[in-house]
Amino acid sequence: MPINLNVATRSAIDKNNFGSAFMNRRYISIAVAVLLLSIISGSTKFSNPLLHLEYAHAFSILEKPVSVPDNPFKDGIALLEQKNYQSAISAFDLAIANEPLIAHYIERYKAEALLEKGATDAGLKLLQKISARRDRSVSKKALLRILDIASLEKRFDMAIEACNSIENISEESERIQMRIKKAELIAMQGDTSSALNILYPIAAIDHKPVIAAQAIRVIINLTNSENNLKNYADILFDAGDFFTAAVLYEKILSEQNNPDAKLIFKLARSYERADDFRTAVGNFKRLLDMNTSISRDIINYRIALCHQRLGEDKEAEKWYQNIIQEYPHSSFTDDVLFRIASLRDKRDDREEAHRLYSRIIEKFPRSSWADDAAWKIGFGFLEDGKSSEARKIFSWARRRFPKSDYNSAFAYWDARLLEIEGKKDLALESYLEILKKGIQPYYRYRAIAGFKRLDGVFSEKDIQSALNKATDGDVLPALAELRAIRDGSSGELKESAGEHARQLLRRVGYWQNVNDFSVALFDTSAILKDIELNQDNSQLISEITRLIELGIWNDASEEILALPIDAGPRPEKRLAVARILAAAGRYRDAMKLSESLLSSLGYSNDIQSLPPLFGRLLFPRYFSQYIEEASSKYKLDPNFVLAVIREESRFNSDAVSPVGARGLMQIMPATGNHISNSLGRDNFTPDDLRSPSTNVLFGAYYLNSLLTTYDGKKYLALAGYNAGPGNANRWLRQYPDTEEDIFIERISFRETRNYVKRVLGTYWIYSSLNDIQ
Repeated sequence: MPINLNVATRSAIDKNNFGSAFMNRRYISIAVAVLLLSIISGSTKFSNPLLHLEYAHAFSILEKPVSVPDNPFKDGIALLEQKNYQSAISAFDLAIANEPLIAHYIERYKAEALLEKGATDAGLKLLQKISARRDRSVSKKALLRILDIASLEKRFDMAIEACNSIENISEESERIQMRIKKAELIAMQGDTSSALNILYPIAAIDHKPVIAAQAIRVIINLTNSENNLKNYADILFDAGDFFTAAVLYEKILSEQNNPDAKLIFKLARSYERADDFRTAVGNFKRLLDMNTSISRDIINYRIALCHQRLGEDKEAEKWYQNIIQEYPHSSFTDDVLFRIASLRDKRDDREEAHRLYSRIIEKFPRSSWADDAAWKIGFGFLEDGKSSEARKIFSWARRRFPKSDYNSAFAYWDARLLEIEGKKDLALESYLEILKKGIQPYYRYRAIAGFKRLDGVFSEKDIQSALNKATDGDVLPALAELRAIRDGSSGELKESAGEHARQLLRRVGYWQNVNDFSVALFDTSAILKDIELNQDNSQLISEITRLIELGIWNDASEEILALPIDAGPRPEKRLAVARILAAAGRYRDAMKLSESLLSSLGYSNDIQSLPPLFGRLLFPRYFSQYIEEASSKYKLDPNFVLAVIREESRFNSDAVSPVGARGLMQIMPATGNHISNSLGRDNFTPDDLRSPSTNVLFGAYYLNSLLTTYDGKKYLALAGYNAGPGNANRWLRQYPDTEEDIFIERISFRETRNYVKRVLGTYWIYSSLNDIQ
């Protein structure tokens, strides 16, 4: 049953400001389940946990919402958001009187109102009172706020005291961060020597290069000393700050009469890693005129790579060829051969490319490039219309490279080419073999389509045969057969095979001990059975319970995830932590933990046979209201939109890619501006793309326009979505009238090719799970 929200609430939620939203109705029964589950949480922490209302819908929870009366705490938060600070303070005072159990949470908001109003001393005094309780997440938040304000106001003693307090209650990384901040504050008071004494040991921490690099930047700003500059540059390089590392290497080299070749190499590598390939080439070439212990083949190799990344293929090949001719025993030989072959392939010199690929397979059978070479040869034959030769390569490669990332492709194309050659029975047999195995979702569903295209059929006898195998102890083979029957059938037979597979899984490994995660998740008695309550936390649990009852989800979630109780190795507890992460808005982390858990349990290749909760965590339907509305408006399959969101951002509405794409559907600001104008919206800014509703609406609009352009062909729309319509149009001109599966393999951008496969595979999984749910 959907939650009814007023306009102010919807606006606050859409901005991810859940702590400030008016929420008139809440799923209190769900909240209590979350509270109970929270006790198993480990030391997972995060700065701003949020709860999306769509989460309740994603898990198909149908309890009736309980009305929550308006309360001064919520009123105060809303007034604070509206910048009505005096009225907010009055509301908070009333709330403190009414709610002594959670007074310290209310006081933190009151302190914020005082600070915003300009009553800095009163606000800081109240924050200091809250911070005295070191056993609460709210106390740490108060300390961090004191640190911010005191630093800004140059109240150094207060700021340093806050640093010390935070350091005492934090884990290692944050403790070190506080020491760096304390050193900066001490330096601001003029005591550079004491500040450096704090920073030097941090700069020497080998196992935390990113943190060490932060200390180094402060040291460099505080002193002109050139001592340890080389070590600092090395640490910055290891931390990924390649530009600053290059600056330091340049500074060192500028003062050397006889430049150190190893430093020049590190300088060149810094520029290369910073994507300044032209400058990198110049520095690598300096080394060729020097007497150095650095191997010439390494220098040649890096020069060739830089030229290739600059798009200078002929120049790159010249340097690669130099390695082959002058350094025949180089450790880079297989890599170099593959790169030369790829450049020849790019120029349609297929014969020479195949000769080089074959040489890699023959001379370097253990090379990481050997399976790539086999794929290139096979697909080259396929593109040239030599299906028989291509199939022989794929058939051989699927056996030769069983653990290769290409193995799914080898298996599918072996079967597909049998179909193309008209060998129906052999093709059906090969497709069936694929259906029994766990391969990449994209190729699995291609195989399902092939099996059905050739009129492959199953019957009840096939189900019974699988069950007989299970009775005889062959449970895993039986599971594989049931999975194949489920995916290759429809109607009652499909449902029957699926249900038998789910039941049979309960006889495999850990799953024998599982009742039903989806039931245990909300079954209070089942949860309490697995949890040992810690009496020391009883007061805190009462506070969390009251915060949840009042709808103060932000603070409740932070305290939940800060509870110091180890989840341990027990899968049901780890799964519950994933549930909590999802409930608190940490969708990406919830998915990551669920994937890790599933992998550790040894059965991660068939989501449909697992307890439903796994499907809901791994292939969730967050933001469902926005997705349904946008999909309906632009006539899209909601499962298709979900698949794009999952693969683009993992449901992180704040995601920003290295190239600037933003939000759930990773829309570039320029594209967002164009869509905004098309929809008649004024005053667009890139930050608008952080809004889930806006981002989904814009993404759906763009997908619809691409599907319209490409006659509803999803694979072309996805290619255009990822690489731009210009590239999709170019591929379409290059390969007109090409069948879908072959076209996708021909996409020249590896990133786009894999993206299209991932999204289509995910789309099919969503559709399958939708059938089950």
